[in-house]
Amino acid sequence: MTLANAALVQNQVEDLELSRNKIAAERPVVVEILRERAREEGAPFLKEIALWVSAGGDPDYAFHYLIDHERARDERMKRNTLVVPPESSQPRTIARLHAPIAQPNATVGQPQTTVSISTSHPAAATTTPITQH
Repeated sequence: MTLANAALVQNQVEDLELSRNKIAAERPVVVEILRERAREEGAPFLKEIALWVSAGGDPDYAFHYLIDHERARDERMKRNTLVVPPESSQPRTIARLHAPIAQPNATVGQPQTTVSISTSHPAAATTTPITQH
């Protein structure tokens, strides 16, 4: 029984040593990645996480935190990106609204009012005289 316990403890010690060696090898790599991202993004909290990892923090946890941060940032960027369809895909009714309106000839001596329609569409910036009655 004691021989079986000794073998089990020996296996646990070896597994723990392998785990420590793996973490020791990952730590400087994760610290460098976090520092680089902190410089690129101007995110001081990533620099603080890099400091925490270099002081003995879990590099796996920090790396997954970085991945979650980048996914959240990408989602925010996707939501804030506005896709504008090309002009050819706009409905014809909108195109007709932007066309100049033909006005009947105004009677000489009657006051006229000029209206300017301003939109982002280049054809919409027209000046049309309107007769007041």
